[in-house]
Amino acid sequence: MKLKAFLFALVLLVGYYFITEFLKRSGNGIVADQGPLSQNSIKAQAFLYDFNLPKYNCIVGTSLSVRLQKDGLPSNYYNLCFHGQNVLDGLMVLKQKTNLPDTLFIETNFITGISNENFISKVAETKHKVLLKQKLCFLQEKYLPIGWTANYLKIKMIGISNFYRRGYKFIKNRMPSEKVNISSINSQSNNENQFNDVLKLQQKNMAIVYGSKKNPYFEKTKVILRELEKRSVKLVFFEMPIHCSLVESNSMTRCRNLIHASFNPNVYHYLNLGNCQEYETTDAVHLTPESAVKCTKAFRNNLGLR
Repeated sequence: MKLKAFLFALVLLVGYYFITEFLKRSGNGIVADQGPLSQNSIKAQAFLYDFNLPKYNCIVGTSLSVRLQKDGLPSNYYNLCFHGQNVLDGLMVLKQKTNLPDTLFIETNFITGISNENFISKVAETKHKVLLKQKLCFLQEKYLPIGWTANYLKIKMIGISNFYRRGYKFIKNRMPSEKVNISSINSQSNNENQFNDVLKLQQKNMAIVYGSKKNPYFEKTKVILRELEKRSVKLVFFEMPIHCSLVESNSMTRCRNLIHASFNPNVYHYLNLGNCQEYETTDAVHLTPESAVKCTKAFRNNLGLR
């Protein structure tokens, strides 16, 4: 009985392997995620297994730098920044890449933040695991059956939602418009109050500096950056725009001082993405879509790209 169960499972596994290989090569497969954490894994694995340019540049950072527009950057730039993760997580993934970038752009905003060890162990703990998942693609996050099923249902739900939205818009356009939209005014006022509440919370959190002067996560980050530098990777640093009231906060000042002490601005290149007053944020730290486009253009301009 156990042998039959084992053989049945083996047949299913082999069958699924050939299905994923076929869909991968034909380009007809459904690649899906199961939320932000799954998106991070898929993005990291796409970098390790699918991004094969011989010469490229890479960006590592937090969710702040996720906002840099992919379409606004050259095709040989890879944004290896993750939602809810830190610079160190991106560097740990990068270490497992066979060919390293020519230039590495490092976000410095929260460079002392905690690394997610579970994420690293899942995506790129060792080169052996990376090689195994490269050979057996069905082990990669984006090819998991549950993701395919969820994505199929999501597509169906979006279709139904769009149908009802078009119907609502059709009816609304044929109704007499009101001179004053009270609900719109109230909604705007509520949004401003919510933003102010979030801003106060951010100000409170970033006024606190945790731990000793020697941050273990920054020390690990520094070691990896030195290793990459020895392997001819050029290091360039940048600070993502945030709300002006947070720019000189204790937390930001500490990060800035640590990175400047280890990587002298007179020796290393630091991008200038403009004044904080030029940008708007959704929660005091993450840029709005419009400001993200503006920031991406500033990033390109610093590189001499138009």
